[in-house]
Amino acid sequence: MENRLPKTPGFRGPLVPQSLVQDIHQMIQEARTAVALTVNATLTRLYWRIGRRIQAEILRGGRAEYGEQILATLSQELTQEYSSRFAQENLHGTIQFVEALSEGQNVVSPIRQLRWTHSVALAPLAMRSAKRLLEHREDEGVGDAR
Repeated sequence: MENRLPKTPGFRGPLVPQSLVQDIHQMIQEARTAVALTVNATLTRLYWRIGRRIQAEILRGGRAEYGEQILATLSQELTQEYSSRFAQENLHGTIQFVEALSEGQNVVSPIRQLRWTHSVALAPLAMRSAKRLLEHREDEGVGDAR
């Protein structure tokens, strides 16, 4: 015969030690955090790869108006299937993200510390800082400013 708990209103069963509840809550929170970090890193890496691919295509075309046409058309195609995350200004942000990181820089390190939205917001600042540094070096005659 099967053991069943009585169906008494308000019955919660045997007392559960608070330490057990706290430990399980902590495990759940740690798992949620790990999942969120993994998803964030994966999406940020994806957006960086998208930006790098778009940048390569635009550079192959060699003209600014070609780049704008590529972004507009690509954005229309991607937003139909995937959402407004791939709007033209967001695709432009992926290119800025690529430009903000030097070619040899490890993309994973900043990804672990920043969310994608932070990376997109910081990319224009990094570009301006890099331009100011190059201008400063050029003014002082230090190295090639290109």
